[in-house]
Amino acid sequence: MSMAAEMGRTPWQGQAAARDFAKGLWPQSTVMWLIFGWFALYIIRPWEVLMPWLTALRIERTYCATVLLTLICTGALKFDLSRQSVALYLLLGAMVVSAFTGIAYYLSMQGIYDVLVHVAMYIAMVSVIRKPRDLLCIATMYVVIMAMYLGKSQWEYFVYGRHEYTQGVPRLIGIDLTYCHYNSVAASALLTMPMLQLLWSSRQLIGQSYSATARKRLKLLLMGYGFLAVSSVLLTNSRGGMLGLLIFAVLACVTGKSAMRALKTLGLMAAVGIPTVMLALPETQMERLSTLWDGTKNQSAESSLELRKLAVQDGLRIFAENPITGVGLNNFKRYRAQRQDSSTLEAHNVFVQILGEMGILGGAAFAMFIVCTWNNFRKIRRLAAYSGDAEAEFLEKLALAGRNSLLLLMYFGLLGSNLDRFNWFWLAGVGVAGLAMAKRSVRNAADEDLDDNVAEDEDRQSPWSHSKGASPGHRRRFDG
Repeated sequence: MSMAAEMGRTPWQGQAAARDFAKGLWPQSTVMWLIFGWFALYIIRPWEVLMPWLTALRIERTYCATVLLTLICTGALKFDLSRQSVALYLLLGAMVVSAFTGIAYYLSMQGIYDVLVHVAMYIAMVSVIRKPRDLLCIATMYVVIMAMYLGKSQWEYFVYGRHEYTQGVPRLIGIDLTYCHYNSVAASALLTMPMLQLLWSSRQLIGQSYSATARKRLKLLLMGYGFLAVSSVLLTNSRGGMLGLLIFAVLACVTGKSAMRALKTLGLMAAVGIPTVMLALPETQMERLSTLWDGTKNQSAESSLELRKLAVQDGLRIFAENPITGVGLNNFKRYRAQRQDSSTLEAHNVFVQILGEMGILGGAAFAMFIVCTWNNFRKIRRLAAYSGDAEAEFLEKLALAGRNSLLLLMYFGLLGSNLDRFNWFWLAGVGVAGLAMAKRSVRNAADEDLDDNVAEDEDRQSPWSHSKGASPGHRRRFDG
């Protein structure tokens, strides 16, 4: 631990960081606002349902090109060559190889185009994000836009009755077409929870320049979004989503804590949470959740599980038949149809999907991509613990949120083919940017310690340091 950390981080670095965070939650630059708009397009996708006339403008492609052109014109575009970026480009290369060796080139190219848009966002984030406060703005953007998405979805559900009725229950769906499926909505809501926890744990740092009323409103808004996200998961009646809520609760209790403290927190959560769930959870959701261990209560739910098992088995057979480059990105269902399998559904498992569609090349690249993302957040936390200033404190919390988000992504990857989710790529960008900041923070702390040691040595060697009657303040004024 650095000397500055031991002294409670009173040097100018900590004060400057605190002042920077106190500027608020919103971006201060035009380019960051462009990233904000990009997030909105990714999540809400207004041209699909709300404003279909935007489809003719190819709004997503146009906006992507506009952001990259802005970065080029301003000289802000940066090509990162970290291990994370290398892993990302290897994954993209494996997709291209699978497209040329697969069974339907045009299907693969559509998937590659979707990933290229995500890669462009990754490049933009690595180029633009420079300060921890930028990462705070990114987390805020994500939560705010998801609040708009989930709020509109629930408005449509309760006011206009827009939902799907499957497996004997009504299910909340989204306002777009790409991620409108109830399981996708549950995943989208849950994936914001680690970022919500980050904002909640940083609310005192954020609210330093706020009035007491504003701090109270911020707290209420964060609590309100938590209720919106949890209720959205329950309204989807997604068993994977409800189980994901439990997984997130466990992660929130154990990450960043010692073993003993984690056990105490888990015990308290169980003592309070289990009775609350038993008494407060609506009957429909309780019955739906019980089908996880008692499939006889709902035959359609049981058949859904069987179809998922068959998809995994077929996916492993596809991999065995095409082990090197697979059958081509986005060709899983088409290949099952050609083989005349019992079902032509998707893999419902991103890891099986990647092995079947891109073979060993794609599987190794994706594994490297995940490992690099995880290691970046692990390194951020370790480096932040050394520095210990206001920025480092935030980066440490960000690292925990990033790791939990990645674990939730992998969990939902076991339940569905979520390779097309932008979360994989923006988490990677956050990790790369955060690691650069953590390294800079450590260098600053090391320079501080060096300056302090030099000053102490000069003070000891100064003839005035031992003279009678010279006060410490007098010596500092003389030496300064």
